Amino acid sequence: MLLLAGVRQAYAHRTAESELMKQYEFMYRVFRSARRRLELAQDDADRRRILLLLGDAALDEHAEWIIMHRERPLDQTRIWRLGR
Repeated sequence: MLLLAGVRQAYAHRTAESELMKQYEFMYRVFRSARRRLELAQDDADRRRILLLLGDAALDEHAEWIIMHRERPLDQTRIWRLGR
């Protein structure tokens, strides 16, 4: 059981699973908050400001994702399967 747990932990680290889960949970909270604020917005100027901030947060998250994945090797078998 310990060996299995160690292998699972190493795999999760290699694939950045735990980091991805944290990012997805964070972005879910960001989008949920933005949706609530959009529903409560009084005018179009407020809605535009909220959407602009949401877009900035999405771009920041995407940049973090790229940096995180740049440090990890690509799984070549998955790339070859995409070409079929």
